[in-house]
Amino acid sequence: MPGPAVVTAPIAPETATSALPCDVRLATRISEPVDRRLRLAALVRRMSLSQFLDQLLDEALPPVGELAEQIQGSTRNEH
Repeated sequence: MPGPAVVTAPIAPETATSALPCDVRLATRISEPVDRRLRLAALVRRMSLSQFLDQLLDEALPPVGELAEQIQGSTRNEH
């Protein structure tokens, strides 16, 4: 069985703040049980793993504008 999946996602420069480097890709190790479930779910949906993860994360995460507002709100509260 293959090792843990690595999920990567680009960070858009337009969402950059001084606290976050936005020109790097993120990589996260996924546990073996979750990796297995992701692969099976992608297989059931007849999608590649990358397509399935992209769709799954797109549905789970708030839009960029909402995240930017949250970031701006949190930096205002710090000052």
